[in-house]
Amino acid sequence: MNEGGCMLEKLVNKIIKKQIEKKTIGQEEADIYRYGYFLLFEVFLNITIAFIIGILFKDLKTIIVFLAVYIPIRTYSGGWHADKLWKCTVISNIMIVGIELLVKYCTKVLNNNIVYINSFVVLLICIVYICVVSPVDTKNKPLNAKEKRIYKNKLLRIIVFQICILLIFVFSKAKAEIFVLEYGYLMQTIMLLMEKMKNKD
Repeated sequence: MNEGGCMLEKLVNKIIKKQIEKKTIGQEEADIYRYGYFLLFEVFLNITIAFIIGILFKDLKTIIVFLAVYIPIRTYSGGWHADKLWKCTVISNIMIVGIELLVKYCTKVLNNNIVYINSFVVLLICIVYICVVSPVDTKNKPLNAKEKRIYKNKLLRIIVFQICILLIFVFSKAKAEIFVLEYGYLMQTIMLLMEKMKNKD
């Protein structure tokens, strides 16, 4: 593990140890809380870097729309997760740079009809796939049958809400925002496919 990872691990273990000593949590809950703290730090780090990228591209709006679309569906549908913090950070921010470049160049070149048709087709395929296979649990985050039902119900509500937002984007001819929403669903579909393929190995 790299130095940053070791420092984070020591910090998390220290927090867990204090919570156990104060009987805030039980010893049997330590692994769950440890995973949660790592995940929280990871999300905070990636969002911070994402906003820095948005500032560098002078386009925070794209970052905000992407994160608002991607994080909720990612949370409740699951999917592939990197085994190292640095891998997750690199991949997450390649995605962020990717959407910034696509919005900056592609939406200027493509006319509205192409964006609308492309987005409709891609979104339809992605939404159907996500609804069918989700939630996909992982070794670090296994889900029982009840939890899967809860996650599925929350995911469906999120998707319905985001479709309503999409319709607002369409009626207001917000081409860039439509493109970002499509990209978010496409990235999550890829993450689900990657986890499914990994589980087959």
